[in-house]
Amino acid sequence: MSNNISPKVVFHRNAIVYPISDFDLQRREFNGGVLTEQGHHCPLSEQIKAGYKNRLGDSLALPQKKVSGRFLYAGMMQNRHFGHFLIESLSRLWASTEINRLDGIVFILRSPQAEIAQFAKEIIELFLQDMPIYVVKEPSQFEELIISEQICQARQGILLKHDVFE
Repeated sequence: MSNNISPKVVFHRNAIVYPISDFDLQRREFNGGVLTEQGHHCPLSEQIKAGYKNRLGDSLALPQKKVSGRFLYAGMMQNRHFGHFLIESLSRLWASTEINRLDGIVFILRSPQAEIAQFAKEIIELFLQDMPIYVVKEPSQFEELIISEQICQARQGILLKHDVFE
């Protein structure tokens, strides 16, 4: 199913990115995502994953890292399963061609204890070439963070087209 709704993009200054630290298969919940500078949860940063709920925990640590520059938040990188990687990890990268002056791409890992799979490294390199990739392993504050909506939500049957917005 394709529709003509253009996906959303939001811009935040000094946003904090939290890595996934709890993936509960029984409750079908996981955490991780973005808080704005004012401490508000950014709903657009939630990873849409059929049957799972993305949430941020109740007690969030303050960021120890501050990263200067302009970054695109790419959401969760599925770093162990090729098919899930294609659908879940690439679905925000459309904005990388639409936004000027990016300093890098930000991911949180689906499986924080696992290394990034070789297939993920190779595919991202094909798409982004020399764009630096920043993998958040601890709460990190980004000077400017751009959050793009997922354009592919396979099990929901949604594929959004995107238009140039900048």
